This record gives sequence, structure tokens and C-alpha cells, in this order.
Amino acid sequence: MRLIKFVTDEAVLFINPAHVVAVFKGLRSTTIATVAGNHVVRESPDEVARMLGAEDIAIDVTPQLAHRA
Repeated sequence: MRLIKFVTDEAVLFINPAHVVAVFKGLRSTTIATVAGNHVVRESPDEVARMLGAEDIAIDVTPQLAHRA
């Protein structure tokens, strides 16, 4: 089992790359969605993707639909 070390605000977190579902960019941090839940880390989304072993990074550029009343 391969574990990757990430730094959070509280402590150090080790994540198995096989359990990662998605990586989201926030305003100040990055959220890693795993099968166990969401974890907020300090690394940038590009760093996280490379550490997890991604060769290509898929970026969703679909515009969000605004609900107008």
C-alpha cells in the first residue's frame, strides 16, 4: 500500500492514492475527496495531482448555470 503525505492545518495526513475520488481547488486550500470523506490540505491542486500520480490533469471548464428568479 502506497501512502502520500499531506499537510493540513491541524496535523500531517497520509492518503492512499487508490482511495481518492476527486481534487477540488478552494480559495486558500485544496480539498481531496476520498471514499472516507473530504480532507483539506495546504498543497495546490497541481501538486496534489502530481503527488497522487496523475499524468494528465483534467480541468472542468463547464460554466456554472446561475439560477435566476
